[in-house]
Amino acid sequence: MSSINFSSENFDSMFSERDAINAGLANRYDDENSVERRAPYQKRVESIILKTAKKEGALVASIDSELARLGIQTGNSVDIEPQAFLGFVLDNSELLKLSTIPIDKSRYRVSDDLSILINEADSGGEDFLTNKNTDEVSLIQYLIEKGVDVATLEPTQLSELTNGLSIIVMKQLISEVYSCQEEIGQILLEERSTYITDLKEDFMLSVDLLATGGTTQEDLDRLHQVLVNYRNIPERFHNGSLVPEFKKFIDSKKLLPIEIKNMVNELLEKDEELIFEVLGEEYFFDIWHEEIDYEETYREMFGYDQKEIWARRERNWKNVNSYITEDIKSRGALTVQDIREIHHRSTQGILPFFLHGVRSDKNWRWHISNHNKQVNSIGSKDGTSIAETTGADKLETDLLTLVEKANLVVKAKYPPFIAEVVMGNLFADYATMHPNPDGNGTNDIFFIEAIKTLRGNYLPPETYERRYISRLVKTLNNNPVALAVAAARIRRHELTHQVTRG
Repeated sequence: MSSINFSSENFDSMFSERDAINAGLANRYDDENSVERRAPYQKRVESIILKTAKKEGALVASIDSELARLGIQTGNSVDIEPQAFLGFVLDNSELLKLSTIPIDKSRYRVSDDLSILINEADSGGEDFLTNKNTDEVSLIQYLIEKGVDVATLEPTQLSELTNGLSIIVMKQLISEVYSCQEEIGQILLEERSTYITDLKEDFMLSVDLLATGGTTQEDLDRLHQVLVNYRNIPERFHNGSLVPEFKKFIDSKKLLPIEIKNMVNELLEKDEELIFEVLGEEYFFDIWHEEIDYEETYREMFGYDQKEIWARRERNWKNVNSYITEDIKSRGALTVQDIREIHHRSTQGILPFFLHGVRSDKNWRWHISNHNKQVNSIGSKDGTSIAETTGADKLETDLLTLVEKANLVVKAKYPPFIAEVVMGNLFADYATMHPNPDGNGTNDIFFIEAIKTLRGNYLPPETYERRYISRLVKTLNNNPVALAVAAARIRRHELTHQVTRG
């Protein structure tokens, strides 16, 4: 059983939200200046706790005197199970101050700390639980802590306790506890607000240091720590987003020497998830709109130029080649998970982490629910004439069929020309399915490269053409029939699955 303790020393455990607020404050002051900034707040908190503890002591003494007057014996804390406590309270309906309507015991609950709850939902309504008669129940909890066997109390004793001086004092005691909680909470919020300002200043100081061009790894580590500390602040307590400061940071990056700029880009990629957590994923979608793709949005958000993106793309493609020739080749077959992994590897540092994978994954479902992009499409970029692709609800099944077909091609003894034509068909299957949030064309080519590698006596090229069409032509070995089949099937899909979106 978890009992109630009315000491101010236990505020942190009693009030979980205030405890959560303080947790962020407690682990972030790691230098002398910060400790000095925190000291006045700590003194104010200590003063309130001391003042409240004195009041509590006097109020508890009043209750103890009342127990002595009523001849109620106290001793060691009584161990009582929550359900037994609930039964005692329900059998003494005076404690709940109910009407004459019979008690429906099935509607009552009790928590481990002996809080009485009642389900007040009407028939067919949504259930919700609410505390009932906190003062009276708290008094009984206190009696149990004092070692009073409440089950053996005389009716007159119980009546005097729940209607006389004891209940009045208990109400005062609870009021003091909550008043102390609110005062401490306000102090913590003041401190948090001050610290947010400090963090923003620290962030901009690090940005200013970057502009000098003399940046070291230690400076970047400090910038990383500012982001970590800012993450500790629950969003509901922000007194301003870090977005304006982050934008200035990205703007200043453009003027840095190439060596420093590369160091900063490494930090941005390494801390990508942390940055999205601090800024909020909504920041990305505030930049994104239908006329630009996700890669372009990502590039704008982090201030990457085309040269930097291409360097990452080529790095990623080498990682994908390694995955194809080592992991997939060793297994001898493709899986749906391979399609996810290839997309993750090929889009690292090019698309945000929450858009890696396939559209049936949690990341895409989140996007649909929050941004109402109900139709994933291929077709004209202006968005007025587009073709709908496979819905997320069918994607897993269709992907399984796709890899089964691919694995049959791996095992089949087709001559090269025929195999390429069949792979042209598979390329069209992937393209019209459009399984990934973005980058489907590139990943479709890797899908075909994996099939060719599994068929044997083939290694993916060490470098890929920059133009997508050139890469496709090379992957299908410039086979005119294979290319024609792929193009015809994709075009037919566009014509037969058209949707119009204004």
